[in-house]
Amino acid sequence: ALCLKKEQFSQFGMVKFGKQIKRLADQEYVNHYIAYDVLKKALGVLVEQEKGRETGASDVAEVQQTFGEMSTGISCQSSHSRFSQLLQHELTKVNRFFALKLRTLLDKFKGAQRALNGYSSGHGQDEDPLSTAERFLEEAAEELVTLENFRRMNFAGFRKIAKKFDKTLSPESPQASLQWFFLPSLYREFFVSTSLNPQILSIAMGYAAIRRFRRGGAQAPQGAAPTSTARSTTTFWVMPAARLRSLFTLIKRFELVIPPSVNSSGTDLGSMNGQALTAELSKLIHAMGSEGLGQIPVELTLETTKVYLDLPSKGFPAYRQRLQMSQDSGTFHLRRTGPGVGMDVVEKDAALSALGVHAFTPLQEIKSPEAFPLTDTDGSEAAKLKAAAEAAQTSAQSGALAGLGQQGTARLVAFANEVASSDESLQRVATVGSSRWLLRGDTDSTQGVSIAFDEDVQISKSPGGPAAAADMDAIDFPYILMEVAGVDDSSKAKWLEELQGEAALRCVPDFSIGAHAVAALNKDLVG
Repeated sequence: ALCLKKEQFSQFGMVKFGKQIKRLADQEYVNHYIAYDVLKKALGVLVEQEKGRETGASDVAEVQQTFGEMSTGISCQSSHSRFSQLLQHELTKVNRFFALKLRTLLDKFKGAQRALNGYSSGHGQDEDPLSTAERFLEEAAEELVTLENFRRMNFAGFRKIAKKFDKTLSPESPQASLQWFFLPSLYREFFVSTSLNPQILSIAMGYAAIRRFRRGGAQAPQGAAPTSTARSTTTFWVMPAARLRSLFTLIKRFELVIPPSVNSSGTDLGSMNGQALTAELSKLIHAMGSEGLGQIPVELTLETTKVYLDLPSKGFPAYRQRLQMSQDSGTFHLRRTGPGVGMDVVEKDAALSALGVHAFTPLQEIKSPEAFPLTDTDGSEAAKLKAAAEAAQTSAQSGALAGLGQQGTARLVAFANEVASSDESLQRVATVGSSRWLLRGDTDSTQGVSIAFDEDVQISKSPGGPAAAADMDAIDFPYILMEVAGVDDSSKAKWLEELQGEAALRCVPDFSIGAHAVAALNKDLVG
């Protein structure tokens, strides 16, 4: 998967891009960005030379200062080839600096590791090793935020200048354009293709170890979990440009849940004490190599797909129920979170269990009355739903779901009955795909709270995952969706206040991505 998504570089408005770099770039980084304004002038020089006209002396001087005198001299090479060489010069500069910052990050992780090891062994030289470790992790998190912004803006800059070249020189065909060969190779450049997941996981492990040590090595928060009367989740919008900063704000207080993969059951950070987490952090740092450039296959997200069904011939009744914003509206969807093909569960909209006991699919067992497995059978959507509902009812009647309790079993049976009675003409009307991060509270104030952080959200009529090889109807949702379970009054949550203070979060009361998807794909029919 590409490490830079479209939503992460699409946040630049109408302000001239060169000015945006100077305004938004960290001062330590600014001289290492793509020389966008100079490339624009170089393009102008090449165009004028191609037409046999004189070029401005000041522009020529600035281009020569950046790229050397050969960049503007007389040449038998085509403008296409000469400009490509200038782009390669800038790519080398950006890649080199990106690698340098990864080495700097490694030093910060080693500093945090030493402090944690010192605290764990009792032989550290630091008077307050946990505070020292925390300082190193905070510096690393800030560096990663800046580095991702560096990557995002440079990627956008290279795309924009390639597009400007083609627009200026008007190639005879798409295959003759600079973008035709340059953009595919851009995705393979080191600064674009390198995953930052090992660094993110290092920060998550470091903060988790600090929390364990501060509460005496306990694996879970002490004290009773806060009671919650919420019966459904709450959804917020997060700006894509604030993605990493928002994640790190959460990681300070929440456990990052490592998802199961095709070949493993995942690493459960929540089951480790401080010593075990410190040991795992040491292994991860070692795997990064002496330069911090080791490419470690670390998956921190899983593809999540939700399918929404409705009755277009009857005026989209499920869509209209979602608009009522009632917790008891009875609407449901199909979901898969994890590898596989097709949908795995039938699930109530805004189900709390989707962020908890049923977070990953396929389900090994039913642990909540809000969802049950979807059996893979032939026939219409209604027939498949009926077969799955009947299987859930059979399990309930056989006593196999005793763990739900009498009330929970009754709720599951009621939900299954409702699904089994679905109209025969029910059909799929929207698919929502995303990449999902999962976090669970790991402090006294966040215990019992779970968060799904869905990025690269894409809406389509066809089955698929995030940024799927979608049909022409695919629509990119412009925000990250943060779904929260276990919070009664979000206005009192300090971590939410911090996200709002960073201008990263937008509260949209009673938002339903299902209703939004159906409306976006069927504008003429639901209006």
